[in-house]
Amino acid sequence: FSDDMESVKIYPSQNANGCVLRCGSLGEKSQGYDYYQNMMLLGGTYYGKTKDGEGIQGCNVRFGHASNIKLIGMSVQYNHGAHHVEIGGVKNVLISDSKFAHFTNPQNDGTGDDEDHLSIEAVQFDITHRESANFAGYGIHDDLPTISTTVQNCTFDDVQRGVGSHHSVISRGHKRTYNDIKIINNSFSNIPDRAISAEYFTNSEISGNTMKNVNSGINLSNMIYSQFYQPNDESGLPNATTADLNLNMNTKVYNNKIYLDDSKDPWKGHATVKYAIRLGGESVTSAQINKDTGKEHKNKPIPAGKYMVYGVTINNNEIGVTGGSKKNIDFGIFLSGAKNNVIKSNTVNLNSHDHKSEGKGFGIRALNGNNNDISYNKVYNCTNAGGTGIAVGKDITSGKVNNNIISNMAKNGIRIHQGAKVSEVNKNTITKTKDIALSVIESGSKVTSNIYANKITGGNSSKNAIHVENAYVKSISTNTIKGAVQTGVKVRGSKGSVGTIYKNTITATSSNSIAVDTKGSVTGSIKNNKITGTKNNFGIYCADAKKIASITGNSISTKKQKNKILLPKKTTIYSKNYTIKRKKSFKIWHGGPNPKWSSSNKKIAKIDKNGKVTALKKKGKVTITATSGGAKVKMTVTVK
Repeated sequence: FSDDMESVKIYPSQNANGCVLRCGSLGEKSQGYDYYQNMMLLGGTYYGKTKDGEGIQGCNVRFGHASNIKLIGMSVQYNHGAHHVEIGGVKNVLISDSKFAHFTNPQNDGTGDDEDHLSIEAVQFDITHRESANFAGYGIHDDLPTISTTVQNCTFDDVQRGVGSHHSVISRGHKRTYNDIKIINNSFSNIPDRAISAEYFTNSEISGNTMKNVNSGINLSNMIYSQFYQPNDESGLPNATTADLNLNMNTKVYNNKIYLDDSKDPWKGHATVKYAIRLGGESVTSAQINKDTGKEHKNKPIPAGKYMVYGVTINNNEIGVTGGSKKNIDFGIFLSGAKNNVIKSNTVNLNSHDHKSEGKGFGIRALNGNNNDISYNKVYNCTNAGGTGIAVGKDITSGKVNNNIISNMAKNGIRIHQGAKVSEVNKNTITKTKDIALSVIESGSKVTSNIYANKITGGNSSKNAIHVENAYVKSISTNTIKGAVQTGVKVRGSKGSVGTIYKNTITATSSNSIAVDTKGSVTGSIKNNKITGTKNNFGIYCADAKKIASITGNSISTKKQKNKILLPKKTTIYSKNYTIKRKKSFKIWHGGPNPKWSSSNKKIAKIDKNGKVTALKKKGKVTITATSGGAKVKMTVTVK
């Protein structure tokens, strides 16, 4: 069936209750994907209000139990409390070159609860599950989701949400996902909730879309507990585990442009998290299940546990802020309950203003997951109080943060915290952070391999470049640190340690270039670092360190107390070679008690308990060693 509706306008009658246009008739026992077939509508305008302007609650257009549908060049406007287009139990659908505009909430008059009308997509993908709440009037409730559907080249303006899903039916093996969905090259504007709701999608693509003045952009998730229904044809899933229900989305999100507006809210009084892209699972607790009295979950609950999502690639997206106060953006990209995903080559510019909230302004944030690869992203201008380029936190057990460019942060460039564990933090470029550029902090946090080859330039920073506190890092090596930073590398706290600190180049710090203090430990060596231009204090400062195995081979040139290393118990020693004539002496300054001194050849030069070196008659080279508090420093003295 095909109909050209280009010049047709359809209004609901004043007494209408339901759809303006639908396939099939009420009362038919439709079922399966092919009950209705081969339908195409070209053009036409479909209104959700009467000619007199009265809003009629219901979907403007609805298709169910159907296949091979084309909706092209339509204009669907002024929906009142439902969806502009709703499709469920359908496959092989094309919605193209159409316009969806204007939504009004029948409860948004200050007299009632409007919660039921918050999750309203203009184009909704649904499932034929039950009569009372979703997809009424379509015969057999056979739990069929929308599959193999493309929405392309459409415009969404002034609607609650743009396109997507928010209901589904649980099934072991994920037989009822929204599979093979393509949302491409659409335009979204003035959206008070999210533009795209990709809940329970698999094998799908979201690309080339432009979103402006939206509260949030794209949500990709495993189905949330309250809207994850038990199947009609099963008696629940008593033997299912959370592993059965983890979702391999196998979905690509790329080349989208998303510009947020923090003045957009779903409805007055309903606070929402504001993000450009969210990828997430959900944790379901036993307490949550026990308290649930809803028909869908009572007596046949979903197992308690973490429902993860994986297999998503988010790349080459452009994220910015265009409207509102620019104070309340939470995240550019937010991962929670996600594993084995790739976040690559995105540009995030939050362009945020200074604000008091510590919890807002993250460029990329990851929680509750593992093995996500966050690489080659560019993150700029996160200048809220909590503004951080990339933050990896609670319950992250592995992952990589490599080759990112981060600039102008109110807080950290990269933060590994809350007990998170990552394998690598390598080759990132960080400039202009007002707090620590790269931090690994809090008990249990760990970098199991290296912090390697990062480039950190202080700019306006008064804090440390690399800071490890009560956390574990295998090695800190080959990093380049320069500019206005307080300390180049700082290790502190008795609840963690760093293996080795070596081959770093540290220039022009305002305090110590390398500092191990407050019971910090380096279980290996501080070796072969190149330190120049330290303005104050020491090249290497190890007062109050818990343990340092050795300090050797470092090149240190500082403006104050030149060429000194401060050991535990406040002992200092020259760090590079020294030349003295025969029968002359010099004293190695030290400020603490009980340093132990030794000479490798007492026939060339000797050293007494006070650190006085005396050259004897024989020419040659001798190694002078100082040991204090478990640290060892060596220098070469040449006698001429």
